[in-house]
Amino acid sequence: MKNSIFLMLVILVPFIAYFKRNQIKKKIKYLIEQIKDKESMSSYSIFVAIVVFINLVFYNSTIPNILSGYLYGVYKGTFLTLIGCIISSTITFHLGKNSNSQSIFNLGKNSNSKSIFKSMLNDIKKGHTRILWLVILSRLPPIAPYQGVSVFWSLLNINFFIFIVGSIVGILPSMLFESYIGSKLNSLEAKAI
Repeated sequence: MKNSIFLMLVILVPFIAYFKRNQIKKKIKYLIEQIKDKESMSSYSIFVAIVVFINLVFYNSTIPNILSGYLYGVYKGTFLTLIGCIISSTITFHLGKNSNSQSIFNLGKNSNSKSIFKSMLNDIKKGHTRILWLVILSRLPPIAPYQGVSVFWSLLNINFFIFIVGSIVGILPSMLFESYIGSKLNSLEAKAI
């Protein structure tokens, strides 16, 4: 049961969303227009839900980051997007962790060569702090598929706290930069009018 939910979230939902992307774009555009002029807890909640949806379905956090800067400014937008990213990472991490991760561990144990993967498994077993740095480094590139990184770390069975702290520290630089770009789009729009 858990494996089928995991496969549905990771493979089937993005596949279906690809074919319904025009309808999804219209719905997201409508929701954004609804929350653009209102700043309330309900508009923040809707925006965070949009961030979670985009992260889970399209494996991307760049669009929500730019959108958050456009709608709310750099700092508030970054904070709201960070909440959405943490929620979507948590969902994917726990789904991946509850799937069949034992095959990943057996792959590392049965390997004859000394690989980076085997070294990472040994570090995880020792509770080595290098894992935190590896999580941070894996989150730094803004082009990396956001949920793919979450699935990777969940399958390696790392500590959830290390995963969340590393994810937050790793995504903050690109999140701030992309929110800044989004906030400048707002001023460009004003100059164009």
